[in-house]
Amino acid sequence: MLPKVPSFYHYDVDCINRGLEEEYVKVEKWFEGVMRAMQDKMLEIIADKGISIECNPSSNVLIGPFNEYCEHPITRFNNYILEDNENNPEVKVSINTDDLGVFDTSLENEYALMYEAIYEMRKDQGKKSRARVYEYLKYIKDMGYEISFK
Repeated sequence: MLPKVPSFYHYDVDCINRGLEEEYVKVEKWFEGVMRAMQDKMLEIIADKGISIECNPSSNVLIGPFNEYCEHPITRFNNYILEDNENNPEVKVSINTDDLGVFDTSLENEYALMYEAIYEMRKDQGKKSRARVYEYLKYIKDMGYEISFK
């Protein structure tokens, strides 16, 4: 019988090991396209409704579906300034920190990590402008102030 307090998740070795197990599911290529189209439509709706997305890069990388900061979807949510793309929904986003006790980071560190990730990603695409990445992050910072005081 399990204890009434869910402490077994933190202290039960079998439970911890089951939580660390990976499960793989084969996804057909056509399904990826369907999911991408649904996500694009959702981003459009989110942007139209003025909903904001808080991005916590360190937390997102540690517990999310991607393993590197360059895979973070912030530029998919909003790439204004980085790209001349009129089809991008330009969702309002901000860069934040998550629980300091769990994710030992600072806001400055989160911005630095995203700067490096975005610059490296763009450099790989042949777009080497550090100034453009700084301008983008300033835009995101200003948007974060706007979002937080509404």
